[in-house]
Amino acid sequence: MARKRIEIESLADRSELFGKSVWSNGLGAVSYTQLHGTKKAIRERIREECPAVPGVYGMLSSEGHVVYVGMSSQLPKRLQSYFSTTTNRKKETRIRRHAVGVLWQPTAHPFLAQLRERQLIGRFHPPLNIQGQPVKMQTGYIVANLNEAPSFQLVTEIPKTHDGVWGPIPYHSFSIAAIEQLNLQFGLRDCPKNTVMQFKGEQKGELLTPPSCLRIDLQTCLRPCLGACSKKEYTKAFDSAKKFLNGHSKKLFSDLQKQMQSAAENRHFEKAAKLRDRAKAFEQIDSHLRRFHDWSSQASFVYRLDSEIDQQELWLIVIRGIIIDLINKPQSPEDKESVTELVDQSQRQLNGNAAAKNVSQPGEFEAARALFHWFNKFPEEVKRQYSLKKAVSLCNRKLKNAS
Repeated sequence: MARKRIEIESLADRSELFGKSVWSNGLGAVSYTQLHGTKKAIRERIREECPAVPGVYGMLSSEGHVVYVGMSSQLPKRLQSYFSTTTNRKKETRIRRHAVGVLWQPTAHPFLAQLRERQLIGRFHPPLNIQGQPVKMQTGYIVANLNEAPSFQLVTEIPKTHDGVWGPIPYHSFSIAAIEQLNLQFGLRDCPKNTVMQFKGEQKGELLTPPSCLRIDLQTCLRPCLGACSKKEYTKAFDSAKKFLNGHSKKLFSDLQKQMQSAAENRHFEKAAKLRDRAKAFEQIDSHLRRFHDWSSQASFVYRLDSEIDQQELWLIVIRGIIIDLINKPQSPEDKESVTELVDQSQRQLNGNAAAKNVSQPGEFEAARALFHWFNKFPEEVKRQYSLKKAVSLCNRKLKNAS
């Protein structure tokens, strides 16, 4: 992917480089300082100018490009570490050599710093955030493509349009093969997107002859391109596969077990072995998906954050894993009514069994994953959650008392 180059020379105020954020209630003003002088002078300047709160920072090169984005729960301490006379860590040294200036932005809470860091990395794609780092396992997403005869594929980036997305799971040859097996199990197509579909009962004129296809010859596909199935039959098979990805896996594993037993009894041992391998692949996919998706489907709460910027309480409203909004704790009757309306409206929009009603957009996915890992790392923070019912009840109670 081409690196995004954003010039800062034309900006009247370099703080504009970070741009706006949907979590503006939890963010402070952006500051900029040049990294000139001795290491001691730079550390002293950071101590004087940078508040001792969580935050994010971006290192700028001499060309005016953001080359690295980071975050810390103690922003000045982290920035000073780049200019310590005792540290000899390669990462800090490499970043320091490329940087001539630094932007920083305080955040009200360390978790908000994580969200803001992800947002800025997605905006700038800084080269030093990945170069020189140990190679990590790439993650992928299972996507149902938006088509009249949809199927599933494993991708590394969520497309803008889709009929459902599940993940993340490790992106490697085993996972790619598992998704291919998922299409095979339910007879879903994996041919090119431009293949013309001719569902049974919907043909107009003579059937078009599709390109040569091994799956047609082996009859491992429902063959919508040949009019061998109706659109209703294909949709039923597709919905069954979606049910497996959504956590309803017992029927699929039961069917596979019966098929394996039948193949073994008929001495079709090669077929039984293939079904066994398919079941094993599905078990691993199911295991990867369940932890995050089971959490996100139940993750509806208000997370109370104490702002380290102004000591006010903030409410992070989360519904089915999606961060709906970050607001100040409601005080006035208007604020309380607004919270009640926001929760009611969001619940109505998100309720439903379609995968698209769950966490589905790239930004939503990254924020939900950050939230999921945050509560795994700090389980005591669960005590700072209000259920949506309790949050609305508190607002309504105070409204009633005020009247």
